[in-house]
Amino acid sequence: MQALAALKPRLVVTFSILQDIVGNVAGEEFEVESVVPLGTDPHVYEIKPGDIKKIIKPGDKNAAAAVFLIGLGFEGSLENIIEHSKFSGLVVKVTGSSSEKENKVKVRLLTKGKKPVADPHVWGSVKNVMVMVRNIRDALVRIDPKKAKIYQENAEKYMAKLQQMHKKIIRTLSKIPEEKRKVVTTHDAFYYYGEEYNVKFLAPIGISTESEPSARDISKIIDLVKKNGIRAIFFEKIANMKLIKQIAEETGVKINPEQDVLYADSLSKQNGPAATYIKMMWHNTLLIAKKLAPGTGF
Repeated sequence: MQALAALKPRLVVTFSILQDIVGNVAGEEFEVESVVPLGTDPHVYEIKPGDIKKIIKPGDKNAAAAVFLIGLGFEGSLENIIEHSKFSGLVVKVTGSSSEKENKVKVRLLTKGKKPVADPHVWGSVKNVMVMVRNIRDALVRIDPKKAKIYQENAEKYMAKLQQMHKKIIRTLSKIPEEKRKVVTTHDAFYYYGEEYNVKFLAPIGISTESEPSARDISKIIDLVKKNGIRAIFFEKIANMKLIKQIAEETGVKINPEQDVLYADSLSKQNGPAATYIKMMWHNTLLIAKKLAPGTGF
């Protein structure tokens, strides 16, 4: 009985990056669990019955108090399952709702057929994450108003760290001429980073790793690399490595499959270079800078 009484209230998030961000605002007041396992691609993860039970736990006093989503189509069927389930807790889209102006991230819309599709990789911009933090803070205050001051203070401290990282990224990349800030990655997960920090990313795969690049896509990228004198080709930790190897071989750009790894949709393990969101952003920035400006002391 004492063990049950000691259980912290639970929050469920959809993937590891969001788990870290929510955890910074929730602090010690909640256990924060992720549906998609660490190191797994959320785009292709198949939802299991146990995942839904983790969220809902019918009749269980320790059912999740809230589920935090990116929204924007990122979670695919999971979002639909949650919204149509018997879950009685709060469902929070951290990117904001259509009725919000101040606390809504800026979203890139892509044309897919006749219907515009949102690019969900909004965390590539630290400024977007600061908006998400405010939304998370407000949701936690709504869930647990007695501890509102704790969540407000946690959010302020975390946003101060995010602001420091935002400025550090800008300072670091400012040392590289704008015309040289061109990078090839495996799928289109870095638009928001590129837009915020003035780096041009070329990606043969779309915003989801579910789609496979065509021979024409690969040929186009190879031509772009050659014509633009691109010096940086990166893997992502959860991407198709054969594709990048093929591009590298045909362009002559040197790559290191073990070291040239950017993190996009998942954090690393605790002993890895991207164990938190802030560490992930710095790891990616430093790797890009070293590749674009070798020998400059990065």
